[in-house]
Amino acid sequence: MYQLPDPYETVANAKEAAAAHIASLDLEPAVVIYSVFDREGFTVASSVEELAEAG
Repeated sequence: MYQLPDPYETVANAKEAAAAHIASLDLEPAVVIYSVFDREGFTVASSVEELAEAG
């Protein structure tokens, strides 16, 4: 688990920052699972939910 160093104003901005960070790792993971949490620690977005909806 890696926490991005900066807070983001929107979920979309956080997702973009996470995607950029993952791309910078120079790895080829089969599946990358991420979660975006609000300041209280509640999940506001997750790739697990997106994968479940797609499957």
